[in-house]
Amino acid sequence: VRNERPIPGAEEDLASFGLEPAALTVVVGTKQGVAHQIDFGGIDPTQRHRYLRMADEGVFLSSAELFSIMNRTLAELRDRRLFTNLTEGLARFEYKRYLVSAESEEGLSDEIRQRMAGIDDEYVKDDGGEVRRVQAVVARPRPDRVEAMERVLPSLGGRAFIDSPEDLSDYGLKQPFARMTVYGPDGMGETLLLGGIDGAPSAEGEAGLYVKHDDSPTVIVVDARLFNLLPAQPEAFRERRLFTREAAQLTSIRYSDSSHEITLQSEDGGWSLIEPPAAVTD
Repeated sequence: VRNERPIPGAEEDLASFGLEPAALTVVVGTKQGVAHQIDFGGIDPTQRHRYLRMADEGVFLSSAELFSIMNRTLAELRDRRLFTNLTEGLARFEYKRYLVSAESEEGLSDEIRQRMAGIDDEYVKDDGGEVRRVQAVVARPRPDRVEAMERVLPSLGGRAFIDSPEDLSDYGLKQPFARMTVYGPDGMGETLLLGGIDGAPSAEGEAGLYVKHDDSPTVIVVDARLFNLLPAQPEAFRERRLFTREAAQLTSIRYSDSSHEITLQSEDGGWSLIEPPAAVTD
């Protein structure tokens, strides 16, 4: 807030300057716990400034643009991102889906059993940028699944917010079916609880999913396509290929057993036998 011109004597007739009552009141708090109240009044005859009032400044003129910036609803000012700690990227991801029990599993297909099973996965990116699964069994994850999460999660936002839910059971969040925690490179984590499906689709026809942060009462509706990013069953993220390098990136292949040792090397777009020497090969 910039005091561009003081208005002497304005305190005696605040109504004339649109300050009684004020058109907008904003309270700004500092890190030291000091609160500053700013009252916005009417616009001046030039249409370029507004009358403002602060306790330690009195009445003064400031840019009219400031009022336009401040005069917004909570919905407009709200940060809709689910995760605010991923500005520098995703460094670690934890996902826990709770076991779904049934009175009888007789007749259930293997696919249904897998989708009812609990999941407890954790993936960590090392200093070299390589991602590893470190929970349960150390393994490589599927690159496509990791890349999708790194691409989508930093910008994933809520489309609706319920700030004072009466009963979390209405949203499937009193006993959430899963929780996910994401960490940025600084080690700061944010945890999201996953609940039920919102029956009202978005304008694009997509269903919604109720979620909430573990440290906030607000229930958030997000695109249910978030499901597509998460493991549908145990081991779903695990890389099953034995060799994960692209064929075009290979420079040599070496095979050895108790009686043989063979080395192939890529040269000029073709492959050559390096060991054993060509002169002694069969």
